[in-house]
Amino acid sequence: MITKRAFLALIAPLLAGCTRFETVEPLPKADRIAITYNGFDPDSPDQEITDLKQIDAIIQFANDRLDGWHYPLATMPAGDTHVWLYKDNQSVGYIGATRGNFLRCPTKGGLKFLRNATDDEMKQFHHLLTRT
Repeated sequence: MITKRAFLALIAPLLAGCTRFETVEPLPKADRIAITYNGFDPDSPDQEITDLKQIDAIIQFANDRLDGWHYPLATMPAGDTHVWLYKDNQSVGYIGATRGNFLRCPTKGGLKFLRNATDDEMKQFHHLLTRT
């Protein structure tokens, strides 16, 4: 049987790692965005954006929120909205959104990040995706 002290010693590093907040790298310039709302396949987007001003506004929105990211405690939410950024037909970045959270995949590989989002941030993000 494990003692209370041994149990706490075992899970303390795990909990410390889960509550640590990270800064993610900025999203780079892009010339096309592919968006899916009902799936995770960038090759079958529900919407594409090629207007550079709109793309720059979306990137700026994401880059204004580089802090406060963390690895999820359990599993990563699937996400409802997936936004892939492309430059010269090469994937250069990703940001996703699901109820109350933004999602990011580091471009250098590794685990996905999660960041809490307010209702206003979610509305602003979705407005940037749908504005024409």
